[in-house]
Amino acid sequence: MTLELNKVNVGGLDWLIRPNSSDIKSINEVVGKHSYEKQGISLNSGDSWIDLGSNIGAFTVLAASKGCKVTAYEPDPVSWRMTQENLKINGLQAEVINAAVTTTTTNNASFYVNSARKNYWRNSLVKQWRGGKTIKVKTLNFKDCLYTGAHIKMDIEGSEFPILESLDYTKIGNLVFEWSFDVDPSIPRFKQVIDKLNAEYKKVSYGKFNETHDKWQPSWFPPCKTIYCIK
Repeated sequence: MTLELNKVNVGGLDWLIRPNSSDIKSINEVVGKHSYEKQGISLNSGDSWIDLGSNIGAFTVLAASKGCKVTAYEPDPVSWRMTQENLKINGLQAEVINAAVTTTTTNNASFYVNSARKNYWRNSLVKQWRGGKTIKVKTLNFKDCLYTGAHIKMDIEGSEFPILESLDYTKIGNLVFEWSFDVDPSIPRFKQVIDKLNAEYKKVSYGKFNETHDKWQPSWFPPCKTIYCIK
């Protein structure tokens, strides 16, 4: 299948994007607004980063452009190829693996792609959004993907939860991830993970909300929080 792609420049980097899709939104968020470079998180030359859920490569390309060594994982074969192409057109290199990262290993997992609304940045192993399609993908156990000292960026639409609950934080560096309450609205589950993070990191930051509720309230928007963890 031949994709219709546009070329844009954001943050001094070139990008191939699908027209009228979430691609430009993800680039503007990560590169334009530096959504993962806040609260002490920085991308420094020589750092090693693992990008769980590269999408079309916004974080991977940005980190590589700053001299970081990046290993990226992306299950959607189209987004995986676009990550590679976006590296290539900027003369950058990173290892990009066509697989999802979760707590199990299989070659036949259901993966939900939001192709109907072109909202490709919310693709998920866990939740099937309205519209879109289901494809089969390879999954890898996160324990086989991590290496000591690597920093981690994680945005995998609900697959973070069991990883974060069983991750050995002593073996990794800084961590930045997005928690999706529209996948699991449980605030106690979120707080248990935050308590674990606070025990391992010097600084854990995120936008505050009323945590006295048991569930995320439908009127609260957006239903996601980015958490920044500094060693």
